This record gives sequence, C-alpha cells and structure tokens, in this order.
Amino acid sequence: MGKPQIAKGLSNEWVENIRVLSSHKNVYCKISGFLTETGNFKWTKNDFSSFFEVVSKAFGENRLMYGSDWPVCLAAGSYSDTVEIIKDYCRERGDIFLAKLMGINAEKFYHL
Repeated sequence: MGKPQIAKGLSNEWVENIRVLSSHKNVYCKISGFLTETGNFKWTKNDFSSFFEVVSKAFGENRLMYGSDWPVCLAAGSYSDTVEIIKDYCRERGDIFLAKLMGINAEKFYHL
C-alpha cells in the first residue's frame, strides 16, 4: 500500500497516487505494513478499513495481495493480529475475495 501514514488518516495525495498506480494493469497492491504506520503502535481494527477500501476500489479483488510484514509487525502487534484485521475486513466481501487476497492473486502474480 506504499506505507500510508495510518496515524494521520487518509491523505488526498496517497489516494491519488494509489489511483495512478492502479491504472497500470501490471501493478498489484500488497496489503502489508499497516500496523507499524499507526501512532505509537496503538491501533484498533477500524483504523485500517478506509485504507483497505481505497486500495480495494482502485485495484479490485484480482490485484490485491496480503503480506504480513512479519517480523516487523511485531513492533505493533502479532502476525495473528494482521490476519484477523484482514479477515474482519474481508468478512462482508466473501470467501472468494479473502481467498484471492490470501493466496490466489499471489500465485497468479508470481507465476507459482
């Protein structure tokens, strides 16, 4: 996601840059590194949804990939925390969205 400053909220510049990047159909977006972009590593699950929504809208479900940012994420939370945040976000989007985000899209991108 380009390490947006979660603690400062959505920035118009970041949103526009995501839109520009997503216009290139060979570019995928990896959702990772979000825990450590919070203020003093304090966060709630809801702090990330607006950022996830921007990249989801821009890239669509077929060009998003999850990345845990482990072990760096340990400064602000656990690996399990990152997975649960993603699962919570994906819950209303369905199992196919989650499966694509958690592996199918990476397999396609990396030709695995």
